[in-house]
Amino acid sequence: MLADFDSVTAALDRRIHEAFEGSKEAQLLESIPGIGEFTAVALVAELCPIDRFDNIEKLCSYAGLVPTSHQSGETSYQGHPKRDSNALVRWLLVEASWSHRRQDTSSDVSKVAKRVGRRRGKQKGSVAGAHKLLKIVYAVLKRGTPYTPERPSPGANPAKP
Repeated sequence: MLADFDSVTAALDRRIHEAFEGSKEAQLLESIPGIGEFTAVALVAELCPIDRFDNIEKLCSYAGLVPTSHQSGETSYQGHPKRDSNALVRWLLVEASWSHRRQDTSSDVSKVAKRVGRRRGKQKGSVAGAHKLLKIVYAVLKRGTPYTPERPSPGANPAKP
């Protein structure tokens, strides 16, 4: 049974690799620490074309990485993350944020996740890290350039190939 399982997974791995090789967006996403071929292909399948999201807030809402909001008069309450969202994207990003934190301990994703994790718990820290990672994914796809850990200068506008 194990040999059959290995042959089936090997065939699936080949197909994922072929899809990865055929997608420029997936190859750009793999430049981000913590995102491998499978995660990159799955994110491209769910998020592209990225231009359908007007801004980063709408993408974060689509992924379910923003809190619900309840307001009445002067009172405002921020609740749990949205439930009516794309659970696959949220799961992929939370898992990728854990991997990113292991690979690059000094990145912004790691810093945000650790800061929130100390204050509110590891699970909420991982969601905060996933939210920051989604912002990086959006920037990489929107600009069409590989991930760079340093922030671009305010006047820099890289030319799209």
